[in-house]
Amino acid sequence: MSNRSTIIDEIIDLFEDISGIGEVSRKWKAWDQVRDFPALFINAGAETYRHNTGEHYDSSVEVVISGYVKDEKSPDGAIDDHLSDTIVALGGLNRAKFLVSSDSFGRFYAPFGIFELIVRIDYEFSLSNP
Repeated sequence: MSNRSTIIDEIIDLFEDISGIGEVSRKWKAWDQVRDFPALFINAGAETYRHNTGEHYDSSVEVVISGYVKDEKSPDGAIDDHLSDTIVALGGLNRAKFLVSSDSFGRFYAPFGIFELIVRIDYEFSLSNP
């Protein structure tokens, strides 16, 4: 299994432990295809490799986390709650991580709320042990 797949699996495991999450998947869905809210979809983005020494590389992968919530009264409030829960859960990942960006849309799609996080995860890559 690749480092990229291992990282995504670790993140999915973390999110599956958040109480009240309806769906967690690496297969992205548009918000109108989601049936169980709140939902989180995790996908790997760009990877970078920077040569360190010999066969070792300092590497990173950007992970895109798309979240969908549904709240008749306050989609913006639901976004804030689940965005915070998502960031806190990422704290349990035993890897160096950096929040690259976050964005959200609540009032435009009421009663649905949409948020996206992009997180950079750093790891070491070795040619002899990919």
